[in-house]
Amino acid sequence: MTMSPILETIQIPPMPPVPTTGATTPGVSTPRAAVRIAERFEGPPGIVNGGYVSGLLAERLGGQADVTLRRPTPTGEAVAIKVRAGSAWIEQAGEVLVAAQKATLELDVPCRPDFRAAQRARELFDAARHPFRECFVCGPDRHPGDGLCILAGPVSEGVVAAPWVPDASLSVDGTEGSPVLGRFVWSALDCPGAMAAVGGALARPMLLGQIHGAHDSAVHAGEPCVVVGWKLASHGRKHEVATALLDSQGRVAARSSQTWIEPRR
Repeated sequence: MTMSPILETIQIPPMPPVPTTGATTPGVSTPRAAVRIAERFEGPPGIVNGGYVSGLLAERLGGQADVTLRRPTPTGEAVAIKVRAGSAWIEQAGEVLVAAQKATLELDVPCRPDFRAAQRARELFDAARHPFRECFVCGPDRHPGDGLCILAGPVSEGVVAAPWVPDASLSVDGTEGSPVLGRFVWSALDCPGAMAAVGGALARPMLLGQIHGAHDSAVHAGEPCVVVGWKLASHGRKHEVATALLDSQGRVAARSSQTWIEPRR
């Protein structure tokens, strides 16, 4: 399945992190076109997956960024991506929805399951109670070539993993063997964090509040990869976790630390 079209325009405001609508910077052009992110890339219904939207910003900051998701980014609605001096953000009607700063990540990866171990873990993924069945990353009702189908199950206490073979539609030129776009690498890092927070059984909704990630090296369409997540700490409704993407040689291609929030009931 080919990727849904997305129109993206970088706009440059005068001063980050608080943008002013309609302002310009001397000597810099500021295009006036909207970004509309396709429904294909949703997490919860009608909301863009947090890893995907974070990856859109991280691509513009060299692949390393600390991203705060302040408000949900709606699918199919006009938003603007703005970039300036090591900062990037998404706004709608003058309100910042997602804000990112270029930032180096210091994070070791203590657990590196191989592809077979990740396949076994996937068999333990709890699909029956999953609250977001159409999530682009972990929705059990999505199919390869449409969603990422990263269904992370438990490997050991506090650790989850899933196999992932990126589809050609996720690569820079849509062909097998080509590098996967950064936004999809960041997407892959996302949901295994939520699974790590709850031991692989996401029976209640959780939302990504913050992700600090680093896209260290390329993975390629058709390459057998592993995504691993591990729990760091929990404080009431707030969960601190980390994730990593391993390439076919078991090398770390991308990493993230994350904060997940359980909405009040």
